Formats: sequence, structure tokens, C-alpha cells
Amino acid sequence: MELDDILSNPEAENELRNRPNGKEKKKVTEEQYQQYVQDRLLEACGKLDLESIERQYQRAASAVRELNVVPETQDISDFLTRNIVLRPRILGIFASALINTVKELEEPIILEITKGVTLDYFGYKLNRDVIVKGDLGDHTAYMMESKSLVIDGSCNGVVGEFMGQTYAKGPVIDVRGTIRDVGAVRYSGTIRTNRNLGNYYNFKNLQDLLRVIAEANIFQEVAIAIRQGEVIPLEREMKRVLHSQLVAIACNNNLQMYERERSSWQSSLTSVEREYDESLKQWNTIYPKYQKAKKDAIGTGIINGAALLTPFAPIVLFTGMITLFTGMDSLSLGNQIKMLQPRITALEGSMRQYREKLSFYDTKISEVRDFMRI
Repeated sequence: MELDDILSNPEAENELRNRPNGKEKKKVTEEQYQQYVQDRLLEACGKLDLESIERQYQRAASAVRELNVVPETQDISDFLTRNIVLRPRILGIFASALINTVKELEEPIILEITKGVTLDYFGYKLNRDVIVKGDLGDHTAYMMESKSLVIDGSCNGVVGEFMGQTYAKGPVIDVRGTIRDVGAVRYSGTIRTNRNLGNYYNFKNLQDLLRVIAEANIFQEVAIAIRQGEVIPLEREMKRVLHSQLVAIACNNNLQMYERERSSWQSSLTSVEREYDESLKQWNTIYPKYQKAKKDAIGTGIINGAALLTPFAPIVLFTGMITLFTGMDSLSLGNQIKMLQPRITALEGSMRQYREKLSFYDTKISEVRDFMRI
């Protein structure tokens, strides 16, 4: 709405003329018009409260569409500067709704932010080219959709969380000053900064990973695995989307699970190997005795059979007793051999199975470590 058009709007005209000294003026001055725009913006911004980010944004966009004025870039800059008493989050969300909704603004939209003004969530769902001259607060360009955001200043917080969900090419963020960290989850786009980034998020455990993927509504199979205490499926896409600390948490979780399982199988293998060695030792001790007793029993039987044809009956009786004892010894040793043989065979099968399991876990551990390196 131009200055000359303000008189054609009954609501605007009545309000301006009812102000002090308003009736004495035939025309609306530039200063009055600017103040009117500021009042309308403040009225629209006043409809927001601290509810969910998305709900705040939708209410702000609706309030902007209901404005009976079309604010210019300077109007927005002035509004943000004059209303520093508003909560940073409300101010940032409202500014984002203004930029995205007022299509009459020419791009790039240049905003001047006075030092000391804090805007959180500025650039929420941004889909236009914007240049900000000044500093911004936390969660800058949250869920930014497309176009570019140039910040000729610093950001006191994280930048670009969940950006680029809508367009494949993704947005571009260029911060000329310093920032604390890039967003942990980004779908596409580019963030340029002159500073080496620190770890804004101090990720420590699986619950941090679960929180991030739940908020971003991504990698649902990972969330399921975490909740069920299972091995996390590692996808190459995770390294592109997630913060490196989150990827490391997932990898270390799998390594711990694989190594724990491998340790259990190794313990079982060691126990079976010990039992196998003892059984084999018994076999090596018993089998020669069994062979000798068997041979002696056969030899003694032959001698006794021949002696039956001679008149040496007492000797036959004595050697018959020896044959009996030798045969009993051979039978006892034979029974022990029969018990040991299937036991040794079963132990050999168990050792083979356990070694295959160990090989499987060695492969899995190697795959995780390769995933972490690449």
C-alpha cells in the first residue's frame, strides 16, 4: 500500500485521523504512515505465543496475509530493531513469515539488524534470497527450503538444522562471521563459513541419536533397532545426513555388540577346545592299551586252543584264566573307546561351528571399522 493510497482505506484513514492532531492534517505524512505500518506489524506479531515452532509460523503467516498494508524491506528492518523486547524466537519466526509471505518484496531481500537485537529461528522455511547485515541468534535457517541466505555477521548458535528437505538442490547459507555449529541433520544444501566449527551438540549416547532421527523423521529402521536393542543398520546416507558424532555413536554401538557376541562365542570355543583336548588325551591313552589288550586276548586264545590238544590240562586251565581277564580288559577298554569316539566327533563339530561364528563376527567388525574410515 503506497502512501497516496492510504486515504482510500477507511480503516487506515480513520485511525490516522483520530490520532492527536490528526484532524488538522489533510494528508497523511510519511512519518504517520511508517508508524501505522509498525503498529500493524506489532499487532500481527502479538498474535503469536510460545507454542510449537510450526504452529507459531502458521499463525504468523496467517496474520501477515490479513495485514491491510504491504511492508517494505525497511519497514521490516525497523520493526525488528524497535521491538527487541519481544522474545527472540517470536521475533525470528514472525520475520520469517513476513519474508516468505509478502511476495511484493524484491529479491534479494536486504535486512539491516541493529547490534543487540537477537533473532532465533530466523529463516524458518526460508524460500527466498535474503541478505542479513547484522548478527542472528540460534537455530538460524531452521528447515530452510531453498534459495540463499547471506549473513554479513555472526550467528550465536546452530545454523541450517534440517535444511533442504523440499528441493533436491538445496539452499545455500553463507555466513561471513562466526557460528557455533552447523545443523546436526541436513538433507541437502551448502553451508559456507569462515570458522572451523565446534561441536554445538555434545552427543554422547544412543538416546541422542534416537532423538535426532525422531525429530527429523528419518532412518526409521535405525530408530527401531535402537529401541529393540539390536544392531543398527549402517547406510552410507547416514554419513551425509547425520553429524559425524552421531555416526560414530551408531558404529561404536555395533562394535560393542559384535565384540560382546564374539567374546561369548570365543569363551564357548575355549571351553569346547579344553574338553576336546581332554577327550583326545584320554583317547590317546586308552586306544593303545585297547589295541594291546585286544591283541593279547587273541594271542592267548590261539595258544589255549592249541593247548587243548596236549595233555597239559593244568596249564590250559591257568592260561584260560589269563584269557578271561585279558578279554574282560579288552571289553572294558573297547567300551570306553565307543563312548569317546562320538564325543570327540561332536566336539569337533561344535568347534567348527564356533569358529564359523567367530569368522562371521570378525567380518562384521571389519565392515564397521571400514565404514568409520571411509
